[in-house]
Amino acid sequence: AFVFLEQLPTTPNGKVDRRALPPPEYQQFAQEYVAPRNHIEETLTYVWKKILRIERVGIHDNFYALGGDSLLSMQIIAHAKSKGLHFTPKQILQHQSIAELATVVIQVTEDAIAEEQDAAHDSIPLTPRQSWLFELNCEKPHYFNSPIAIDVPPDFDSALMGRALRHLWEHHDGIRIRFRKTDGGWSQFLADVDEHQEVQLLDLSQVPRSELSRVMEEKGTELQGSLDLFHGPLLKIIHINLGAKVPGRLLLIAHHLLVDRFTNDIIIEDLKALYAQGSRGEVFHLPHKTASFAKWAYHVSGIARSGKLHAELEHWVSLGNTEFRPFPVDHETGGDVEGSARRFELRLSPEETQRLQKALHAYDVDFMEAIATAILHVFTDWTGGPSLWLELSHHGRSLVADELDLTRTVGWLTANFPVVLKRENTRTMKDALASVRRQLAAIPNGGEGYGLLRYASGDPVVKKKLEALPQPQMFLNYVGQMRGRKDSRERPEESFGPHRYPTHTRAWQIYCKAFGGDELVLLWEYSENRHRSETILRLAEDCLAVLRELSCAS
Repeated sequence: AFVFLEQLPTTPNGKVDRRALPPPEYQQFAQEYVAPRNHIEETLTYVWKKILRIERVGIHDNFYALGGDSLLSMQIIAHAKSKGLHFTPKQILQHQSIAELATVVIQVTEDAIAEEQDAAHDSIPLTPRQSWLFELNCEKPHYFNSPIAIDVPPDFDSALMGRALRHLWEHHDGIRIRFRKTDGGWSQFLADVDEHQEVQLLDLSQVPRSELSRVMEEKGTELQGSLDLFHGPLLKIIHINLGAKVPGRLLLIAHHLLVDRFTNDIIIEDLKALYAQGSRGEVFHLPHKTASFAKWAYHVSGIARSGKLHAELEHWVSLGNTEFRPFPVDHETGGDVEGSARRFELRLSPEETQRLQKALHAYDVDFMEAIATAILHVFTDWTGGPSLWLELSHHGRSLVADELDLTRTVGWLTANFPVVLKRENTRTMKDALASVRRQLAAIPNGGEGYGLLRYASGDPVVKKKLEALPQPQMFLNYVGQMRGRKDSRERPEESFGPHRYPTHTRAWQIYCKAFGGDELVLLWEYSENRHRSETILRLAEDCLAVLRELSCAS
């Protein structure tokens, strides 16, 4: 495609600003399928099909065009390593097809990639997100969970899963983290490996169907509030038996201090693998460990205190100079607390999602950038302001990816950071999308440095400057692709109790969690003490309308 410009856009230091180049308008032709030609390409093809959950992958297909994202790239790397192939997140970004990636892959043995098991640590630096949670000063800090419910067959073997859990307990030191509070504040330590873990059995097979939802929520509420920050465990697994002919549930309740989305995926996949091995009578075996949670925490704490990130400070502080307007509220009938939260979801159909994905790939942008564009336009129309304060999230594993292998590291590594998106005077939605893309691309280190500067730099001046920034009123949490995960379902009719204590103050007025896959889904959360349901529903529907417009932009 040829695009004619009066001049090339440049960065402040005079280099060509490639991200600021206007998207070309061209016909996107289907990529001809080419089969793998050697062992490395065959292995990469197998891994891509497994992680992306698609039936056919050609060696010239683009990873991101197939629905890949940064989280899935980490899973690709981890699975490829278990097959003896090593490459980095930066390499998969630079070489986006199997044919290109195969040229930089290094073949390794399992012994060459093994990390040592961490022994007990008396003190480990808090991560930025852990520090953030403790700064909230929650009434019941032990009650801040990330639960997952998975379908299991009626003949599910709780004892076998218990043995699998104990092996997982020994393998992943990050799930043995504990916390203590002293006069100096909160700290964390790593418990010994010999602590005992069991899978609890909750037999609800005799509960009448008409009472089942009430009983599950009642029992779930008891379990959600039962974690102990100091004595542990902070990960509980409960087998809910619903009868001999009805699929049961495996409920995993983990405190958020231990897990993020990526960690939850690792834990679930490992438990599945261990259970399958035990069912076949095999010896338990998991892929070798990557860098431990403690090793990562010490490493990034050292970076934060070294001053290497201070060049970012000007960017973060400058956000406070941007004009924005607060969200209008419908009423104030009580506190903006977890117990007042209400939720709903909207989604694009599979056909609409596929059309949007193709359009976005043509302009070299992703779902997150598209959703941010939609929210910017809808919410600035709502507030009447020129810009929008958002909080965004990054998986937090990129900053040190060239120094530490974090592809199987468990813990709360997530990096959250504030963003000010300005609504520029653009002629078309394509131009608006390019504007948001440029603004997000300008964020240093993908946002990972913000939390380290604020919570781990040890510099009181830096901390004070960042604390003075306004608190974003909305959190957009794009968690990536979730294609084909049919064993872990969202059931509106089933509740296992609140995963936050009801009187805790909510961190954001509006929370939007989005994930791609067969359908693009947006989950919305708000407080009924601040907004009417029809207000948030209208905003959410308007965002979907913008996404549909973007899908037709190409």
